[in-house]
Amino acid sequence: MHQFPAESRASSRRVELVLDQVDRLPTLSPIAMQLLALGSADEVDIDEVVDLISSDPALTAMILGLCRRADKGITATITTVKRAVVLLGLDAVRSAVLSVTVYELISDQAENNERIGRSTDGGTKPIDRAGLWKHAIAVACCAELLAEKHTKLGVKAEEAFVAGLLHDVGRLVLDLVLPKAVARVHELAERRGSDSAPVERQLIGIDHHTAGRRVAQRWGLPIALQDVMWRHGQPFSALPDEPHRPLIGLVTLAKSYCRQQHLGWSGDFSEPRDPRGLARDLDIPANACEDVLERLIHSVIERSTALKLDDETNVELLIRSVASANSRLARLNAQLRDHAEASRSQTALLAAMSRFAETSVAPRRVSAAAELVTQSAADLLGQGYYAIAIRTWVGEPWRVYAMDERGRHLRSDLIESWRSADAGGSIAGVTRGPGRPVDSPAADAWLVEILSTLGPPQDAMVLPLVDPHDNDDPMAMLIHNRRGAPVWRDTNAATALVGVWGSAIRAAAAIERADATSESLSEVTRELTEAQSRMAEHQSLARLGELTAGAAHELNTPLAVAQGRAELLLSMLEEGSAEREQAERIADATHEVSLIVSDLHELSSNSTGPLEPCDIGEIARDAADRASATREHAGRVTVEATPLAVARGDRELLVRALTELVANAIDAAPDRLVRVTVHIDRADSRVIVSVMDQGPGFSERALLHGFDPFFSEKPAGRGRGMGLARVRRSMDLIGGNVTLGASRTGGACVTIALPLHAAFDADGIDGQGHEGADEAA
Repeated sequence: MHQFPAESRASSRRVELVLDQVDRLPTLSPIAMQLLALGSADEVDIDEVVDLISSDPALTAMILGLCRRADKGITATITTVKRAVVLLGLDAVRSAVLSVTVYELISDQAENNERIGRSTDGGTKPIDRAGLWKHAIAVACCAELLAEKHTKLGVKAEEAFVAGLLHDVGRLVLDLVLPKAVARVHELAERRGSDSAPVERQLIGIDHHTAGRRVAQRWGLPIALQDVMWRHGQPFSALPDEPHRPLIGLVTLAKSYCRQQHLGWSGDFSEPRDPRGLARDLDIPANACEDVLERLIHSVIERSTALKLDDETNVELLIRSVASANSRLARLNAQLRDHAEASRSQTALLAAMSRFAETSVAPRRVSAAAELVTQSAADLLGQGYYAIAIRTWVGEPWRVYAMDERGRHLRSDLIESWRSADAGGSIAGVTRGPGRPVDSPAADAWLVEILSTLGPPQDAMVLPLVDPHDNDDPMAMLIHNRRGAPVWRDTNAATALVGVWGSAIRAAAAIERADATSESLSEVTRELTEAQSRMAEHQSLARLGELTAGAAHELNTPLAVAQGRAELLLSMLEEGSAEREQAERIADATHEVSLIVSDLHELSSNSTGPLEPCDIGEIARDAADRASATREHAGRVTVEATPLAVARGDRELLVRALTELVANAIDAAPDRLVRVTVHIDRADSRVIVSVMDQGPGFSERALLHGFDPFFSEKPAGRGRGMGLARVRRSMDLIGGNVTLGASRTGGACVTIALPLHAAFDADGIDGQGHEGADEAA
């Protein structure tokens, strides 16, 4: 696994601390150190060896005990250490002393740890030290028997025994310095069904092979023993070409066979390697281990008793071995059941994933995605309680969807919660699997608020579907009460399915955002187009204003002269004469030109009277009366006004504009009804005025050009085409707008929208809770 520099430095420091504790362990006894320092049997003074052993009563008793088991015919005559050493041989004596010394040293240190409280706590199971020593003795005896029988390996039997006995000392050493960590290592290795070394490297930083080599160096043990502790278990072909290479391979073979026979506790939980293959690597018969099995059991009992490590009979050892085998078989059966359950869980999860992918065709709405997810969950987990809470954007309300037991939508709510601003940090910590209980003490206030809206059962869980990576990401949670469903056994596949569910919600949220952005962009484009149109119109009106101002200045004088002369002529000519008739036409024409100039000046003006609250119903009735008075054949004009329809505007401009519209409606159908309606649109805070006639309605050309100055579809001489242009200009000046359309009866309909006065923007009630129409109007 790749490590970043900071992690690598921390790991190195941890390893150094562990090794420093290993180096602090006590050294071997002086007697053992002196025996190891002696040369080969040919170079040693036997009296020196006898003196060393005799100085320690415990060693003396142990050597004499070994001698009695080595020679069953003359045990009564061997009562001195010197005769025992001669009978056993220096190598056997040295191996026995070293074995007992190491055992006592580690046992004493372990007892000391227990006295000072450095053992494991109640939550972890300590390693089986007695079983580990039993396994070490079995490996030592097996290696010794194989070395005796297959002398072509070039390994001394006593050397093989010591190497087998001490090969796993590193495991005991790690247990001495880090008992709690080693206990966790073996628990995890047992659950995984693996050897302990890779787990040790993962949790501690070093394995028992390295720790064994380090302590062997500290104790000054021979290089061959150091390499056995360090390299046993490696493939024979991978071992370096050293003189003691066969010794390492022999210990590896003996350990594998003893694990296979369940002799003692090895601390490894993988399947042992095939002893037959390991024997062939050493170029000895494949059944070499089976040949020594019977002698192996007796040898383990004798050596354990002689070294004062155990007092067990052959039958008891065999029973223990069978019990260990049965225990391993039970663990394997449990693992097989777990694997079968995980396989069924994985199959169900993958099938659910496939069905979901087939049925969910990129839902464009979050609500549709939520229903698809809960239906998928109900199909997988079974009927139960289901709900989903989704927030697509920071600051937006939570959308809460309550579903039925099959995951179908029942109802939805919006929850405005100021507490959810920092929700991302807490939901991201929710574990996978079924989720977190709804009654968890860790539930934040925002989550409690959401759950209180849904009212889930007490056994419900909160499962995050979308974890926010930043504030722009959506959040989604599935609330359900199917925590006991077996599919949660395969956490990896469950996490993958939850990720697929979350992706569907994330995609729907992204599509909603894109649609909203597109709609906003379209609206902005429309507003921009309208603004550009208004700007162009304003610029045209401004130019027209400049033109009319100049024209009015230039035309006023000649118009005044023409009008004056026409009136003078009228006063001088007789009634009914042809000359007087011509003079009247001149006077009318000059007056018409004067009105056109006034209209153009008004159209280009930017000034209004004071903007004040205006009762639009009252203004509409006034305008209807004025318009009717100007028409000889006016039909009936009705005004239907909502009370308190008060807008902000210039009263005189509004009266003139509505009078113009009502007059046009009368002209369209002189003998028919004209309807004027006034009502309030609360959604847009506008007062809407509609003037409807029963005439022929607007033509397509009129709908396009009706507001253009001088446009008219009336016969020549019936109108100047400035009325609608003036109305639109008046609306622009006071913040209103005017549109052309058709009425329900087929006639024309002109609609004016005016800003509702603020004092009446709450169902006709002013800010103090009083009806303020009279005051404001």
